[in-house]
Amino acid sequence: MKRLLAFVALLVLGIILFSSVLRFVGWDEIWSAIQGFWGGKGVLLILLTFLMLFVGAIRWSEILRHQGYRVSFWSLLKQYFGGFALSFFFPMAFFGSELFRAYALREFHEVPLQRGIVSTVVERFLELTAYLLVLGAGIFVLLFFHYALIPPLLWWILLASGMLALALLFFYLKSHRKESILRMFFPRLNDNNGFLEMEQEVLRFFRMRNRAFWEGLFLSFAKAAAALLRTFVLVAFLGGALGFFPALTITGFTFLSLLIPIPGQLGSHEALQVLSFQALGLEGHAGAAFAFLVRAAELVVALFALVLLLRMGAVLVRRLLVSRVERVFQKLF
Repeated sequence: MKRLLAFVALLVLGIILFSSVLRFVGWDEIWSAIQGFWGGKGVLLILLTFLMLFVGAIRWSEILRHQGYRVSFWSLLKQYFGGFALSFFFPMAFFGSELFRAYALREFHEVPLQRGIVSTVVERFLELTAYLLVLGAGIFVLLFFHYALIPPLLWWILLASGMLALALLFFYLKSHRKESILRMFFPRLNDNNGFLEMEQEVLRFFRMRNRAFWEGLFLSFAKAAAALLRTFVLVAFLGGALGFFPALTITGFTFLSLLIPIPGQLGSHEALQVLSFQALGLEGHAGAAFAFLVRAAELVVALFALVLLLRMGAVLVRRLLVSRVERVFQKLF
């Protein structure tokens, strides 16, 4: 019930943000910018979005290989898409995508649940690292080249991004020093505690001497590069010419919107892109159209992924029911 209320509350917030952006920049301007995307242009955006997820699935496969598990890539790809559907429609479910994928690994490939959770947590931290570095580079571009155009609201967003970057830096520092973060908050945890064991495996992965860490980071930047390419293509379709550094800023703000737990980033992505486009000296309605089209492409992919998620979910529920029925019969007979 609490999750349903959170979903409704965040969705309402997104609708309010979206309608506010529409009133600010004007729906007619946005519609005139997006109405040419019903054909090949829209298909290309969808394909680039698929490419981003494909690279992400490769990264997850490599993490599992480093752990000693060779899992069918196409099966992993379906699970990765299923996780994407969860995070797109229900971002308020904390680590919902990661837990689903870890559970699917256990049920479909007999990977222990703890090892599956570690693989998804590692993958998420790698992605967050790439996202924040791209966002940091984009913020640097704003501060260095467009300082006078930054609106007051954007300063608060930049401050929040800086705090998140400091938290990630703290994680890497603890990993380098081989120090537990959980023990800072729960000092009485037993050394054999499962959460501590998972934390230590995650921290070991992120040590600088670990080759798998650098491979994962490379694939994370490859995924970010696919998103950057999508930015170039989309802005070009909107009739604009964009340099590398402004594209980096826009892509960084796309990544920032993913950290806001509103379903489909409704409203939040538009608001962020209006601010970033204006700070770069571009038209605000172009930023809103950019965010709208990115969401449209991701929605198509998410609906496809939702079908995969429902099919996998049906199989998992069937297995769970069969397992429980077997336990009942064992107790009775």
